[in-house]
Amino acid sequence: MFSVYINNTLVGSATSGVSITNPITTMRIGADLAGGTTAFNGCIDNLKIYNSTVTLVAQTQKPYLYLPLENSFTDSIGNSTVTKNGSGSFTYSQGIVGSSAIFFNNSTNGTLSMSLSATLGVSLTNFSVSGWFNLPSLTPVNGGTYNVNTIFQIGTGSGQYITMYTQVVNGIYALNTNVHANGILTAVPLSIN
Repeated sequence: MFSVYINNTLVGSATSGVSITNPITTMRIGADLAGGTTAFNGCIDNLKIYNSTVTLVAQTQKPYLYLPLENSFTDSIGNSTVTKNGSGSFTYSQGIVGSSAIFFNNSTNGTLSMSLSATLGVSLTNFSVSGWFNLPSLTPVNGGTYNVNTIFQIGTGSGQYITMYTQVVNGIYALNTNVHANGILTAVPLSIN
């Protein structure tokens, strides 16, 4: 079950017919796990991974991984080592919590110059992700009809993963998730804006 809240309001829920059969152990922020061409161009702030399913109301629970992204990308809980990928330099801008958010200065067409990777140090079977993101722009490519920016991808390291991404298709902007397991990729649309 996937649920998306925007500004503390539930905007979409969906269920995938595909199951992740191996525990989740790795995460990439700002790009897919392979570092492909769907890199995120924008700000991310206050990213939390919970080692259980957490409702919006219950977010007082301590997260397993917490990236406040206040001029640093260190896990303030200390459960995970987070590393920077790519040659670009992070900058920081006004965020939603604290004084700053990290800006992923990747190109608007999804070309990767920077992202973050984390080895979670625990095998997640049920989990929740909480955070804030802001795209200054989402530019259509591929003939002006289509673009994808990966906010994060979390996976098993063996070809099973869940991706949260923004997308523009024919002028319609969407926040989507997909699940890839056992050679099957299933899109799980959550919110069309």
